[in-house]
Amino acid sequence: MRMPAMHCVARLALLVLVCLLGACTDDRAGALTVSPSSVLTAVGRTTTVTAASGDSLANLTWTSSEVSIATVTGHGASAMITGVSPGMVTIRAQLGDRSASVEVAVLGTVVERIEVTAARAVLEQGGTEQLTARAVKTYDTREDVTQTATWTSRDPDVGSVDDHGQIKVLGTGATTISATREGVTGPIETMTSSLGVQGGPRGPP
Repeated sequence: MRMPAMHCVARLALLVLVCLLGACTDDRAGALTVSPSSVLTAVGRTTTVTAASGDSLANLTWTSSEVSIATVTGHGASAMITGVSPGMVTIRAQLGDRSASVEVAVLGTVVERIEVTAARAVLEQGGTEQLTARAVKTYDTREDVTQTATWTSRDPDVGSVDDHGQIKVLGTGATTISATREGVTGPIETMTSSLGVQGGPRGPP
């Protein structure tokens, strides 16, 4: 009588073990992960992260613990993290009752140079031209500062410039139009007959 009872107990134990192993396998298959698990980025820079799971990620949502430091946009497996201001933030991926997170460190940036460009290469007396100023910052991030830079003309009698970077050629000769942001200046030399472009050096700290 003992042998059949022991045999049943052994079979029951084996069945329980198989079920437990199956549950573990299912949990692993459905685990939610995000790669990379940590991100070092800078203000104005965008980094892509990717989620993985054995289940569908169609309903995956992404959130930022502090949008004033970094924002996250995305739906589904991938998302883009953009640095807003220096600091630490946690980006979380949520799928039902499962979640995974990414620790993000956002570094500050400084303007290294200003690039001033024009659409046309030739200007004539009485003509106007819209200039564009871009700030090249640390980690090679770029920002359009046309509307926020301080614009000046070395010789307003030759060419004037307004607060939005639009120049008007008033006389013959040459002048230098400069855009300044955060103490860094980028000049563009203009003449009534030609227009040359040159990026400015980094200004004093």
